[in-house]
Amino acid sequence: MRYSITEQKRPILIIKGKRGSKVSTLESAVKPVFRPRDNASITPKTDKKQKAKKAPKPAKVKQEPPKPLSKEEKAVRHAAKLKAAVDILATLFPKVFNLESPKPLKVGIGKDIRKMIAEKGLDIPNSQISTGLMAYTQTEVYQKSLVEFRSGFNLDGLVDGEVTDKQRERAKKKLDELQASN
Repeated sequence: MRYSITEQKRPILIIKGKRGSKVSTLESAVKPVFRPRDNASITPKTDKKQKAKKAPKPAKVKQEPPKPLSKEEKAVRHAAKLKAAVDILATLFPKVFNLESPKPLKVGIGKDIRKMIAEKGLDIPNSQISTGLMAYTQTEVYQKSLVEFRSGFNLDGLVDGEVTDKQRERAKKKLDELQASN
């Protein structure tokens, strides 16, 4: 038998490279061919040396931690926060929230306040409403009004409910505590 070779055949070498790619010929084994999996744009890789030269890291500036507040500064901030919350309620509902001549509030007025604020479309957090109510009702003049009045008042300044004996007794105790601390 005689064989005739008309075309020179190259030996085939299969090498598995990164990501399971195959190199099919000896020449391509020396220089692998990269074929992207999708038609995404290909960005050339840069050397680590070039990256360091291109984007130097800015020097870190150490910031000193904030100094802790003294007791007096904390008390001043807290008092300002309480006053701001009460001022919001006094602005929105001046018929009821008045520290010069306070009226006892009806039981459940917090729900009424939240409902009115929602109806008006105001953006006042519930925590600020609660803080304002707490600050207002803990004042000495409000406690005196609980002892003096027999009725509670709604947001329109109209009588709505009554001050119970239990509330009146609690107010007297609170007044005694406030006067003892002064």
